[in-house]
Amino acid sequence: MNKRTKYLLIVIIFSFFSFLFFENRVPFTETSDARYAEIAYETLKYGHWLIPTQNKIIHITKPPLTYWLTALGYKIFGVNELGGRFFSGVCGILSALLVFFISLKLFKNEEVSLLSGIIFSTTPLIMGASRIVTTDIFLLTSMLFSIYYFLDFLETGNNKKLYLFWLWLGISGFIKGPLGYLQVIPIAIIYLLSTGEKDKIKSLFKPLPLILSLIIASWWFVYIFVKIPNSIDYLVDKQFASRLSSKGFGHPKPVWFYFEGLFYLAYPWIFGLLFSIKTIINEWKSNKEFKFLVIMFLFPVVFFSIPVSKLSLYILLSLASLSIMVSYVLLEKEKCSLFILSSIFEITIILIAFKKDLIQFKPPFSFVVIALIGFNLIIPFLKTNKARVYLTGIKIIAVLLIALNIISLQPEKYLFTMKTTANFINKLPKKPEKVYLVGFNSRSFILYSKIHPIETRFDKEFIYSDPETKKVLIHIEELKNIWPEEKNALIIVLKKQLNKYLPQFDNPRIIFTDSRFAVLSR
Repeated sequence: MNKRTKYLLIVIIFSFFSFLFFENRVPFTETSDARYAEIAYETLKYGHWLIPTQNKIIHITKPPLTYWLTALGYKIFGVNELGGRFFSGVCGILSALLVFFISLKLFKNEEVSLLSGIIFSTTPLIMGASRIVTTDIFLLTSMLFSIYYFLDFLETGNNKKLYLFWLWLGISGFIKGPLGYLQVIPIAIIYLLSTGEKDKIKSLFKPLPLILSLIIASWWFVYIFVKIPNSIDYLVDKQFASRLSSKGFGHPKPVWFYFEGLFYLAYPWIFGLLFSIKTIINEWKSNKEFKFLVIMFLFPVVFFSIPVSKLSLYILLSLASLSIMVSYVLLEKEKCSLFILSSIFEITIILIAFKKDLIQFKPPFSFVVIALIGFNLIIPFLKTNKARVYLTGIKIIAVLLIALNIISLQPEKYLFTMKTTANFINKLPKKPEKVYLVGFNSRSFILYSKIHPIETRFDKEFIYSDPETKKVLIHIEELKNIWPEEKNALIIVLKKQLNKYLPQFDNPRIIFTDSRFAVLSR
């Protein structure tokens, strides 16, 4: 086995434990995870391959490639957590390998590439993105493929590489619309301008590969615009333009959201950059490969800081670049500040937690704490940063797997998931004809019960848009009126809102409660 093969195997092992191992231990959670997983379930069950649905309601906010791959996972492993998240984990592993090869393409140094893959695989946000069903990890994989072929095209001038560059950008469009183009193309142009290679910009935009790329990226949108009235206004105005407005929907965050978030989203590796600012400035001036990485890191952070709507997962591409930069700095400059600071920080957190009785020193947890402290005491005293990266990566993965195991023992205590409640309903002697969700919505419930719940609405302007929608949406006042006549139906409310809703439905029987939910019957 040659050195490169050995290093690739090491990256695969790290990324497997980071992205796939224990993938089935944690239930689907009521975030994008359960939402996209449920849409994929309906894609497979009802054959909704081109017009996705969510609880039988048309849901066209994203192209269907993510749903297709997730549905394929269900086909292979069944409708469960492993089936739903399998290809997310595979994309995490593929992305780690692409980071390895992008690093190798830039620096021609297999040691840097090895550490790049390990750091990428043990970056918290990347680990989280690969362990849920989301479009973002699929988008990252397609963008990294495109970036690799962009660098390959610059190096070789081979037109096949140019076609592959645009092919993967087209696939990114079929995953999440224009976001791949809006990141990769500006990075490429800014890099070529900064290195005085303006002439290569024109060669990048050859008509045929560009047109083929746009066809791949846009055909589904054209189909939706033709098939569904008003879909252009919905997708362009509400889903895209509205996110740029302070009054638009989305996830409003302050402008410094990502700059602050990097301290924990990329912990502890972000300190490798912070302690090497002088080195980074010098490398920017003298090393055009490093300049590309700086642009690749900064552009997504700055670009996504401009809109009001922000999510952590938007800057995954920046973290891929960060992984390579940190590995380069650690190997070339041999600084230990990152490891000393993170070790002091983690030991301090553990001691504070003991002092405040947040954790108790009892087996087996005590052995975990001792091991974690031992790791942190040993790491700074290792001879090389390569060894420190190895041990830090193992420590991070160990903490992740322990956390996943703890969560799996009492999932409803730590996560907003309906698995336990759905399992109770599945065991009832008689399956309910209707299940009403009051005060919240759920997608994990469908995945675990195979029952489409009727969601309660509270807005007075609520209008049923079509007969199929009417089957799964109801106004709260209408539910109050029909509830006395329901013979085989259940109501599920949040446990903390139990006292609020019990009187409104004439004090129905409470037949089940867990940490989050209560099930009511007549």
